[in-house]
Amino acid sequence: MDPDREAKKKSETASPGPASVLTLIASGEQQAMGTLYDQYSGLVYSVALRILRDPKAAEDVLHEVLMQIWRAPQSASSEACLSVVLALAARNRAVSLLRRTGGGTGVDEIPCASGISFAEGAQRAAAAEKTRSILTQLPRGQSKALSMAFFDGMPSAEIAAVTSESPAAVKKRIQTALLAVRKAALA
Repeated sequence: MDPDREAKKKSETASPGPASVLTLIASGEQQAMGTLYDQYSGLVYSVALRILRDPKAAEDVLHEVLMQIWRAPQSASSEACLSVVLALAARNRAVSLLRRTGGGTGVDEIPCASGISFAEGAQRAAAAEKTRSILTQLPRGQSKALSMAFFDGMPSAEIAAVTSESPAAVKKRIQTALLAVRKAALA
């Protein structure tokens, strides 16, 4: 297969960010639901399972929460961290289910999450968004090399083969791009 075509295919299959997923869901794009499931089902399920301690009930909560997003994507503001919105929705659904089924003794004492720091998650999401913004401002060659190295996990020799450049040139591009990203992030 053609290396350029393979690299293009990899970049096309990269997972869209939370705002993109919500936009695609709002436009009725069915593949976006699969992306939403792939990216967030583990989080939603684990929050529900921790509260309910019943895998089947946790699965039901997972499906309810994701269907809620499918039916009303505007309910998950793209301004908020989508993982936080989904985790809180899972917690609320699970607690509600416990109350309805009579298993709600001490429900108010159930922690919001299991080992998940929503503040850290929000900070990581904000930093990732800032980094993506910075990457779009880099020259095309630097941005491409950096994306292939860090997001696709390609070694510099493989990037060199795909871009028809020397490994030394690729390493220099990546180094220059990293310095530019660091400088922009600190600004």
